[in-house]
Amino acid sequence: MELDELKAAWRDLDRRLERSESVQSDWRRELALDRTRTALRRWLWLPGSELAVSVLAAWFAGGYLAGHAGAALASPPGALPALVLWGLGVAGIVAGVRQIVAVASIDYAAPVLAIQRRLIEARRLRLRSARASLLAWLPLWPVCAVLAVQWAFGFGSYRQFAPAWLVANVATGVVLDLVLVWLARRYGQALARGRVLRRLSDSIAGHGLVATTAQLDELARFGRE
Repeated sequence: MELDELKAAWRDLDRRLERSESVQSDWRRELALDRTRTALRRWLWLPGSELAVSVLAAWFAGGYLAGHAGAALASPPGALPALVLWGLGVAGIVAGVRQIVAVASIDYAAPVLAIQRRLIEARRLRLRSARASLLAWLPLWPVCAVLAVQWAFGFGSYRQFAPAWLVANVATGVVLDLVLVWLARRYGQALARGRVLRRLSDSIAGHGLVATTAQLDELARFGRE
């Protein structure tokens, strides 16, 4: 074989090798993205179930107010517990819809980096929603407890609760909120590096979201190699 023929054969071998590597890379990407789609479809049940609970809470509170409109107008303080629960339900609906839209609208034909950014955004929404829910429920749970008693024993049963008890419990919740916010700002970065808080964060975000983020990180590293 002459030198020119050898060079031509070598170039042809290089082209075949490049095509093979390209096909392998495309196959790896499609496999990873297919796993990502499957995992995220399952993950949608997490915000979806929370959305359903929020819808039921808002529907229950709204229905209770509608059924006791006369009593609520005659005694506005008695309507406050239902209004609080209705507001929490609406806030939960908004948070759930935002999480679902953030994941459901992902374009899997986009670059891996763009998909990673959308998953990071979804994770942030999830963690912010959980934090907001905790900060809201700490001071407001007594109000919802009053509503449960009203539902069981009548609209006027809220008068059985001493105002001092309500004020004390709500104030305690507000103080706990302030302490948690202060701790997060003061020690948040240090705690975020700890294993326990990282596991808690992953648990709140959801296994499916964490797993797909890891898969895409691996795919991005493969693409850079």
